[in-house]
Amino acid sequence: MASNDAQRVKDALDIAEVVGEYVQLKRAGANFKGLCPFHSEKSASFNVHPERQIWHCFGCSEGGDVISFVQKIEGMEFVDALKLLATRAGIELKPPTPAQQRERTERARAAEVMSLAKAFYHQALLKSEAGVLARDYLKSRGFSKTTVEDWEIGFAPESWDALVGFLHKRGIKDNDIVLAGLANHGKKGGLYDRFRRRVMFPLRDVHGETVGFTARVLPGADDDSPKYVNTPQTVLYDKSRILFGLSKAKKSIREEGEAVLVEGQTDVISSHAAGVTNVVASSGTALTEHQVKLLKRFAPRIILAFDVDLAGSEATKRGILLAIQEGLDVRVARVPDGKDPDECIRQSVQTWRDVIADRQTVMDFVFELSKQGRDPHDVHDKKKIVEEVMEMLRAIPDVVEREHYLQKLAGLVRMDENILRDEFTKSSRSGQPVRAQGTGSQALQQRSQQRSDALPPSSRGTSSEIVTEHVAKTLRHTLSENLLSLLLFEPSLLSRIIPSFREEALVEELRPLYSTLQNTYSAGNGSHEKEVIRRAIQEELPALASRIDALLLSAEESWGTTEYSAPAFHEAFDVAQRRLMEDYVRDALRMAQHALAEAEQNDLPERVTALSEKIQRMLDFLQNLSHASKEEDNEEDRLEEASGKEHIDHVA
Repeated sequence: MASNDAQRVKDALDIAEVVGEYVQLKRAGANFKGLCPFHSEKSASFNVHPERQIWHCFGCSEGGDVISFVQKIEGMEFVDALKLLATRAGIELKPPTPAQQRERTERARAAEVMSLAKAFYHQALLKSEAGVLARDYLKSRGFSKTTVEDWEIGFAPESWDALVGFLHKRGIKDNDIVLAGLANHGKKGGLYDRFRRRVMFPLRDVHGETVGFTARVLPGADDDSPKYVNTPQTVLYDKSRILFGLSKAKKSIREEGEAVLVEGQTDVISSHAAGVTNVVASSGTALTEHQVKLLKRFAPRIILAFDVDLAGSEATKRGILLAIQEGLDVRVARVPDGKDPDECIRQSVQTWRDVIADRQTVMDFVFELSKQGRDPHDVHDKKKIVEEVMEMLRAIPDVVEREHYLQKLAGLVRMDENILRDEFTKSSRSGQPVRAQGTGSQALQQRSQQRSDALPPSSRGTSSEIVTEHVAKTLRHTLSENLLSLLLFEPSLLSRIIPSFREEALVEELRPLYSTLQNTYSAGNGSHEKEVIRRAIQEELPALASRIDALLLSAEESWGTTEYSAPAFHEAFDVAQRRLMEDYVRDALRMAQHALAEAEQNDLPERVTALSEKIQRMLDFLQNLSHASKEEDNEEDRLEEASGKEHIDHVA
């Protein structure tokens, strides 16, 4: 659908009215506030801005427009959310292309066939004489009649054409039965049922619509029969996009803030029956990118509880990497004694709850996995351990966590921690696997040179020479966002940027916003209206549009609801500059001091001298920054006294 369809829908709706149907909102000046529906909180940090038609939560950093809100709260795709809101607004979306219309027609026919098949299989289980085998099997697995009915579990009779005959009587054509993946063409013509003598588990999409089946063979079948058979790829069913049980589990997942992922359908059903309802299954396949993104809509954390065997552990590892790359907090739960969750639950529900509660961090799991069957003192095993641990470690975003596990790895394989750190840095930049190196003076000297090269070049001691190789993400992000939120709120503050400020002090992802803001403001010679500047920036950087809205809301939260004095506002901006530059320089200083200690240890006098000089320049800069801060405080006091109750205009 064209993007102007989305704009028409957004223009026709009041975001506060739509959001207000899900969240209890209270007016706060020009905005509305409430408790965030996407994470647990006691004080309201969820904001809705009717003028800009956006929402943002300062607690979990989620945000967007009315369409993205409905997507997230309902677990919908963009197109589905747009259709829902268009209907609400009374807007007719642009007609589909012939190809789109053909796909819609095929999907509608397949959905009708699938719904009839689900009803047929379910009734065959509950009422048919042949279904007694399936009923006995499910009873032996601990499934009550209530559970069977709740999940609409079914039975496929042994007859070659039981389902086909049922569908024919209801006017369903052969092509539509095949299109839904429920039958195959026979060699002599006609159709035969794809599923026979099996227990049928309906597979539903996130909205609860049946899109396919997993069929479990009943005991006593031929040994050659596969234990599980799934619906093939169809217009409705794509196994990479479906998580079994999600339509039932999504409410609990959102409330708990985490999803438990298991392998099989029976694991999910048993867990829900036992009262642990934030559980879904990947249906025996490795976790896919689409499934990860689907889970991310509902919770920031997933707990992987796959079977603890070699194949299960490898599948877990693949899923971990995908989930971390999507920004999810991933944990691993280990079911004891090689049992699957269904067996664990049948033995003790409390044990299953304890398994989930005792989940491991990602890296603790990877350490355990990498050590299995290996001797960390053997050189070949040591290399394998280092490679496997660092492969996963590269995906960890938190600096402190990475440092912790680098130290743990160094202790495990008895290697110099700094050599491992440098190898980690090189492999992270190149994307190549990490190779463990030996120790020795040559490696240490090379490492010292590499760290020194990352330090500022020698010059006259201005801040322009101060460069840092790595920053602590959380604090630097906070400081960068604080500065940019004030600049977006009042672009004229660009005239107060201190001469020693470096764009590199900002986190890399926000530097384009700063430079674009500077260029846009300069192009107007400082005379642009604030809204004109903001719109120009969002058009220039569409990928950051929602981030820009969130930054503006942050500033408005502090400055947009009351009048404020010019000196106080200017001081807040100057403090933001100083804190950002101070953090930037102190980070470089820590690196330089570390490199100096290495140079002294390895008796490199020239390096010691150069590093000592650079460290002194950094210390001088920090002292000057502190001195400038005190002078600015005194100057602001004088301005405050002279200006009385001077106020500056602002646009929310």
